Amino acid sequence: LPTSSFPPPSPPSSTVFPCSSLLLRALLLARGGPQSFCPPCFDSTNSTILRPALSSAPPSSSLPSMSTPRTLTPTSRRVAVLGALLTWNGATALRAASSAIRTQSRPALRPATLRTVETPVAGEETRWDLGSVAFSLLPLAPGKRRKTLQQVIVPGKVWTHDQIQGVVNVNVPVRETVVKLAGGGGGLWVHNPVAPTKEHLAMVRALEAEHGPVKHIVLGTVALEHKALAGPFAAAFPDAEVWLQPGQWSFPIHIPAPLFGFPLGAKTLPTPADDAVGRRPPVPWRDEIDFEVLGPLRFKSVGTFSESAFVHKATGTLIVTDAVVKIEDSPPAILAEDPRALLFHARDQADSEVSNDAATRARGWRRIVLFGLIFFPADIEVASVGEALRAARRVPEASKLLGEGAVPLNLYPWRWSRDDRPAFEALQKSGGNR
Repeated sequence: LPTSSFPPPSPPSSTVFPCSSLLLRALLLARGGPQSFCPPCFDSTNSTILRPALSSAPPSSSLPSMSTPRTLTPTSRRVAVLGALLTWNGATALRAASSAIRTQSRPALRPATLRTVETPVAGEETRWDLGSVAFSLLPLAPGKRRKTLQQVIVPGKVWTHDQIQGVVNVNVPVRETVVKLAGGGGGLWVHNPVAPTKEHLAMVRALEAEHGPVKHIVLGTVALEHKALAGPFAAAFPDAEVWLQPGQWSFPIHIPAPLFGFPLGAKTLPTPADDAVGRRPPVPWRDEIDFEVLGPLRFKSVGTFSESAFVHKATGTLIVTDAVVKIEDSPPAILAEDPRALLFHARDQADSEVSNDAATRARGWRRIVLFGLIFFPADIEVASVGEALRAARRVPEASKLLGEGAVPLNLYPWRWSRDDRPAFEALQKSGGNR
């Protein structure tokens, strides 16, 4: 389908990535298991918008979601859990060590090969204290500063709000979509809300002032990285009706929806089973925004996959969460707003120096995509713990700023041994659209 907007992958910060192949593979095994043990960052794209009516250019790629869990044996699950716990314990120790040796001053001069890259300040407008580990054993990016960018998709009818989240500087977009309703006196319909920072809420309030109040808040997925943000957003709009994707779950114990911030009267979207028996609860916005529910599909191990696709009939806009992935050549605007993660991953190895230019940022973006969708790209060689620590001591002063607040001890425990472009382009072509 032709598209006009829609960002690729999704991911945290303030952590240490495993420094050995064994630990990386243990976490890779955990990728399909309990969401409390798996970084939500490695879901593909978060809240995609396809607009066949308003663009003639084909998308770069359309891929199936990478978020569907696999069945794990008891032994493999223990290995996965152990890997995640080792990562968390290692991250905690290394953050403490990093704090002890970090100096308070920054270098006055930086190598000419890296233009000045400032560290954005976490002001009150962008502050969001999600917590150091939140709903995963791995700390989440972007830390306390959570910038929001608004984009107009269809003037006066459809808007998006993008933020980032990630792990080890693998930062990718997470998206909210806002649609203006025509019937029932107007108002706004919000899909997969992002974190309600002051900046974000001000954007929504401005839309309310022009187009009417937020009337419906829809969580169209069971992915925890969306549920953890949608609850607090719903609390900021107590008069809105809340709709939840069927199959919501948590691990190791069930946590009721109200504890995530949702109101007691939150409703569940009707499933195909409801339709089959004629038990279709009334959905007041369905005449304008039709939808289909996939799942819930329950796994033999732990967890559920469930997602809904929505179509805004008036504009021909398709809205999904992880069912479709588009991979652009250039990084999304929300990542370019703070390019440090892009430049961090643009390095071939720990002591490489990079320039802050478009080509370098594009290289960093390709590698973030490969980490986010593949997790263990074939083009990297993972260093041992000792090698990684020795390489960290050789990191140029200017490059240390690139991992500040995201990667303790300047660790970069891998080396790009081959060109990343063939793998990146193969991902783009795998959807048959290029």
